[in-house]
Amino acid sequence: MNEKTPASELKLLRPKQIERLLGCSSTSLWRWAQLPDFPRPIRIGKRAIAYREDEIIAWLEQRQLDSRERWS
Repeated sequence: MNEKTPASELKLLRPKQIERLLGCSSTSLWRWAQLPDFPRPIRIGKRAIAYREDEIIAWLEQRQLDSRERWS
């Protein structure tokens, strides 16, 4: 998913949406955000951030691949 997504197809997810999507707590999301491979947020307001959906999905897929390689 390294291709650029056209702006018309770009979907931004707020942290609460990511927590629901991944089934994680806000603390887990905060810890993952400290990792160098986690997607960087986009500032959408003075006190608001969002993440690109395609980058979150790519990160999750990579984690799944890494986990499969580790256990095989």
